[in-house]
Amino acid sequence: MASNRHTPRLARLAVVSAVSALTLAMLPGASQAAPTTTATPQTSAQAAEQVQKLAQQLDAMNEQTLYAKVTLDKAKAKASAAQRNAQKIDSQYEAMVGQVRKMVAGVYMSAPFGEFAAFLSSDSPQNFLDQLSALDRVSAQRSTMIAKVGEAKSGLDRAKADAEAAVRAAQAKATDLNTQMAALKQQQATWTTLYNRLSAQERARMGGVNAAIDPGNLPPANSAAAQTAVNAAKVIANADPPHMYVWGGAGPDVYDCSGLTMVVWGKAGVSLPHSSREQYTYGTHVDRSNLAPGDLLFFYSPISHVAIYVGNGVMIEAPTSGQPVKYAAVRWGSYVGATRVG
Repeated sequence: MASNRHTPRLARLAVVSAVSALTLAMLPGASQAAPTTTATPQTSAQAAEQVQKLAQQLDAMNEQTLYAKVTLDKAKAKASAAQRNAQKIDSQYEAMVGQVRKMVAGVYMSAPFGEFAAFLSSDSPQNFLDQLSALDRVSAQRSTMIAKVGEAKSGLDRAKADAEAAVRAAQAKATDLNTQMAALKQQQATWTTLYNRLSAQERARMGGVNAAIDPGNLPPANSAAAQTAVNAAKVIANADPPHMYVWGGAGPDVYDCSGLTMVVWGKAGVSLPHSSREQYTYGTHVDRSNLAPGDLLFFYSPISHVAIYVGNGVMIEAPTSGQPVKYAAVRWGSYVGATRVG
């Protein structure tokens, strides 16, 4: 019978093997041509570091999925608006067609004794000319109406085509989102298995990349809204027990990065989407030298992480799975920009 003293090493080897496989699976283009070799961690510390790197890759994957959901919501809204527009134009078109039908029916009801009888009954040349002029105006109105009906029909065709295209785009985005969500859940389950195999000491080492810090005395924000958002972030960062990072989390006890910034700015009355990439399009972009508490900080290219700035080079963030919402030094090496939303 094998000795129990080999069990920790066997568990570590299982983590190393699974980490290597998951790393290959998550590399860009892995489904087409995965590398034949990969760096294998030799120590538990290296295994923990690789598990954390996988978590960060999953963070990016999570944000990509959230962005896909936001774009899907936009596509649905566009499709609904296009359909409403088509219905409105369709109603206008039907009303104009009804007017033309009445006009045509009136012409047939009066012919041949209507218009021509008016000419024959004129008792003077001037009266005849006046009636002729009136008939010309009626004829012109008919031509104008018919032209408008034609324009309305063309507009209706375009509106229906736009609506159909918008619906198809929304359906395609929904399919894409479902695919991304399925892949994300599968990878998250694999990561959770790996994480659970790490010891408490190994998990503690994972916090080294995004170490929490003492924020010290922080400056006030420049606006009441920004101060409200910062205060809300401080409450979450100081919570006991701590509020942990969870993919897709948006409170009240778990958060991902964009879920955190969405919630704290929501306390200030500012509505943000649950996507770091989409949040980057909100508010006014500010230079690094002009940062103020409450500004949103964005990281990586493409953008896949966001935090809230609280001053003195410090931010509050939901960093990555297995770690709590906390104060951290701004990582300028991966910083790409900032926005001011209130």
